[in-house]
Amino acid sequence: MRILTLWVVFVAFGLASISMAHADRTATVEFYIGDLHYALPPDTVFAPASLGQMFQEGAYLRTGLESRAEVRLDDGTLLRMQENTLIQLYAALPETLQLSATTVGLESGSIYVVKGRVMGGEAFQVRTPIAVAAIRGTEFWDRFFGGENEIQVLRGAVDFQSLLDGRSVQVLRGQAARIIGMFAPAVRELTNQELGDLLGLSDADAFKGGAPPTGPEGVPGEPEGTGEGAQGAEETGKVEAPERYEPRTGKAGVGYGASIGAVVIDGQLVNMIGFRPEFTIGKMGVGLDLSLYLDADGNILDEYWDDPEDYIDKIYYIRYAHKGDPFYLRAGALEEVNLGYGLVMRDYSNIMEYPSTIRVGAELGLNRRQFVVEAMFANFRELADPGVVGGRVAYRPLLQTDLPLVRNLEVGATAAVDGNQYAGVECELDATLPDSLYADREAVVWGIDAGVPVLRGGFVDVDVYAQFAQIDGYGKGVTVPGIRAAAGPVRAEFEYCIFGKQFISDYFNRTYDLERAQSLGVANPFASKGYMAKKEFLAPENDPEGRFQDSRQGWYGGLGVNLLDFVDVWGSVQLLGSGDTADQSGYLEGMLNTSWIPKISLLSAYAQQTHVKDLFEFERGASTAYGLNLGYEIVPGASIIVSIRGTYADTDGDGVLEAVRTTQVETAVRF
Repeated sequence: MRILTLWVVFVAFGLASISMAHADRTATVEFYIGDLHYALPPDTVFAPASLGQMFQEGAYLRTGLESRAEVRLDDGTLLRMQENTLIQLYAALPETLQLSATTVGLESGSIYVVKGRVMGGEAFQVRTPIAVAAIRGTEFWDRFFGGENEIQVLRGAVDFQSLLDGRSVQVLRGQAARIIGMFAPAVRELTNQELGDLLGLSDADAFKGGAPPTGPEGVPGEPEGTGEGAQGAEETGKVEAPERYEPRTGKAGVGYGASIGAVVIDGQLVNMIGFRPEFTIGKMGVGLDLSLYLDADGNILDEYWDDPEDYIDKIYYIRYAHKGDPFYLRAGALEEVNLGYGLVMRDYSNIMEYPSTIRVGAELGLNRRQFVVEAMFANFRELADPGVVGGRVAYRPLLQTDLPLVRNLEVGATAAVDGNQYAGVECELDATLPDSLYADREAVVWGIDAGVPVLRGGFVDVDVYAQFAQIDGYGKGVTVPGIRAAAGPVRAEFEYCIFGKQFISDYFNRTYDLERAQSLGVANPFASKGYMAKKEFLAPENDPEGRFQDSRQGWYGGLGVNLLDFVDVWGSVQLLGSGDTADQSGYLEGMLNTSWIPKISLLSAYAQQTHVKDLFEFERGASTAYGLNLGYEIVPGASIIVSIRGTYADTDGDGVLEAVRTTQVETAVRF
């Protein structure tokens, strides 16, 4: 099984490398000012976008207040997004309409379209929840807000059709049309003011350099002068975007961060001087962590620089493109790695013990129209074992058909292995694993899954899926049905779980590196097997309460909400079995948009406990973890940042788990 897993991962990396030049249906961010965020279905969490970032079909892009962006599609079409706008790239059309059209979904706000060449004779269309605008050789402005859809055409022609009753009109150069509810589309001539506004949007320099246009009474995305009572910029007091919204127009960028402070490593207070440069060139990004650690006498600690492998540890990340792009590669720190729907690997992180233990791993993604490849390994230093490594290959067999509902069916296979669960213990004790433990050192988990989006576009997205996993040599489990849904700012997950004996879900999880081998409190651990691998706790002889010796059923659920871009919260629980055989897990995280709070530059927190008997009665365990990040702005660009991470471990070999807290206090400067 180990050989098969490594073969799957090798093939995954090979396929991705061969195919990276052949991605299709992409769009690239060429300019933005202010806030630009993206989400990649089925995930509905929005993350900051970056200049040069590439997206594939289905991705959502969203601009914030006093923000705008330029996005170029692979056929050359340019989309100029205005403030408070949400679009979906290559969105799906209703089956009654033309299926071969390249389509952009305008969910809210407004965009200006400069159409490029047409690929393969396809039409180009902009879809809103109530209408479709099909264009030919056109520059036009499209706005959807409050159930009203309006277009204004500068060049070419647009066929404007209502999705509510099917009625349509042709809108020519110098004309506008509006659809409101069930009323028939009405065409009118543009005013001189409106023509002037369109000419401003068509001019690249004016769009990038001027203030974002706003409509009457603050309607987002509507050009000034559109509608009655509109006022000019001078009359309304409109000003340029704040200084922090500096346009990002270059093809390459360099950022620098410096910090000075203290951090607790292995229970000792260590002074730290950090220098963290970041470089961006096209799709490439590099982040370094060139921190110096000093003892109480001010001497540099040599152990962080005396080994050639230490210099690899200075690479915090190297990446090509971003997650969700047709080809993505990242090496270094891995924060949330998922394979498929998560039954084998969910939210794995190799930085839970950073900076006391530094792991440099790699993650790869290839997302083509008909197949998906994901692969990862956790630590270059453990390649010989090989440490934690995994991969998933998925295929969409019906994508070329016109079958309703199941056309986007995706089936996948996943495998993950830890070649030596005792690797961390060996390093800690500077010892070699004895023959008595050698046979038990490996953990292999594999699985299969299938999923299909049953609802896409508009306000609600819903995916349905099922998955199966097997812990090699132990038990197996199934989740069916699984449901992921998103509606506006709310996202949710639900899975019904049917687990056999000696099985636990998401074996490779966020705290896996803390759980992979745990102390039993024996003075000479290797001689008497004083450390036990995670999988061995599932065996009958190591489970005296019988918690994992019977089949269990229950459910997993997650709920997240983004409240007006002020706070984003996600929580999940898994409840299986009952009484002494209960198996419960929970995770909670939250982040505040601190731009709303004076002097606070960062505020986020998380907490996790997995596979305990009672989630709501605190139990110390190797899987228990929490963290807090708080930043206080001293002056613009400089903050005092306090980062606290807590776990539990047997630190003295007596079998009792004790709190292990890592505290980092630093003054950070960005310039």
